[in-house]
This record gives sequence, structure tokens and C-alpha cells, in this order.
Amino acid sequence: MSVAGRVVVGSVLLALAGCTSGDPISRAPLATSSPWGDLHARPIIVALSGAAEPCPVSPARPIDPRLGDAAGEGPLYAIGLAARLRVGEPNKVLLAIEGSYQGPILIRALTLAGSGEFQVSLGDGIRWRSEERIDTSGGRPPGDQRFWNYTGYAKVSAPGCYAYQVDGSDFSNAIVFQVS
Repeated sequence: MSVAGRVVVGSVLLALAGCTSGDPISRAPLATSSPWGDLHARPIIVALSGAAEPCPVSPARPIDPRLGDAAGEGPLYAIGLAARLRVGEPNKVLLAIEGSYQGPILIRALTLAGSGEFQVSLGDGIRWRSEERIDTSGGRPPGDQRFWNYTGYAKVSAPGCYAYQVDGSDFSNAIVFQVS
């Protein structure tokens, strides 16, 4: 093949190599593109094996005299789950995060047993979602407080066993509760 022919073939091969579906960075899996993708890629850590299995409710315990009893292993705790949650209504739940934790937290709403749907919302304007995100990077709770406090809401559409799956940069745990 002549030099001109090799140049044409080489140019065609280079052009074809450049015909991809986009930038290689944009094709990277979501799990490597952001801390949120990394957290979302984590597996669901709590599940029930059958309908007859009892709901493994997370025990509540005191974590701070100003906050009351809290469910969870930390650094995120749910306060107010021990109170009776009402089906079909917004139920206020305080989320307390240890001030020493710095980073993103993904909160997923899971239905473990029953036919209901579980949704969550953070902040003043209620927007129901299957997950919420909190980022405590670069800050500390105000004054002498040991915890960041976030007003959250939980809504379930039917009785059942539900959980918050809470994933952070160095932890994953579940806060399980039952609504009857």
C-alpha cells in the first residue's frame, strides 16, 4: 500500500476511534463520579426474608438530654420514631447528626414488609421523596451543641415495617420502625 493509502486508512481509523457516545469521563459509572453516586451504589443492608418474620425495630436510647430518645447506631439518629406514626399523614421526625461527622449522608426510605410506601422530606417545604441528602462538610453545630439537627418528615401509606437506610462516607446502617 502506498504512503498516501496508509495515510487515508490511518485517518479513517482515527476518525472511527473518535466516534464514541461522548466524553470518556461522562461514561464513567455514577459510583465514581461523585460522593452521592458512591453512596447510592451501596447495597441495601436490611431486608426481611419472609412476611412472617417480625419487624426488627431499632431500639431507642438517650443520646443527649436535650434531644430525647433516638434510634440508630450513629452518626445519624432518628428522634420521634418511638412515638406512634400515623398512616397517610406527615409525621415529624428529628434527624440528629453527630457534629464530629463531616461529609455526605444519603437517606433512603425502604419498605421492608407490608404493602405501603414510605417517603421522606427534609426542611420546611415538604417535598416527598424516596431519598434525601445531607452534607455536613466544612461545618460544626452551633454553640455547644454536639449534634446537627434537621427537621424531617416521614409518611407511610399503610401499616408495615419500614427503614431509613443511612449511608455516609465511612458508615452504612439502618433505622427500622414499625407502623401498625
